[in-house]
Amino acid sequence: MEIKPQRDLLLIEIKKQNESASGLVITNPDIILEQAEVLEIGPEVKNIHTGDTVLFKAWATDIVTIGDKEYVFLEEKGVLSTVE
Repeated sequence: MEIKPQRDLLLIEIKKQNESASGLVITNPDIILEQAEVLEIGPEVKNIHTGDTVLFKAWATDIVTIGDKEYVFLEEKGVLSTVE
């Protein structure tokens, strides 16, 4: 199945970050930021490209489960910056 985001949505894959050697995820409870790779972009996305790594607030996403796979969507305006 091919997922094509609409409008200004990004289909992203969240990267694990701040993980200790034992697998514990270390987060800042005040501001939880996430990094993700952009897999697909909607037709109205202007400044983000497929393959970019983006930084965003964790609460800004929508998660959709189809079958046994989770898809994460983020609006372009929810991107704080790209990571180079």
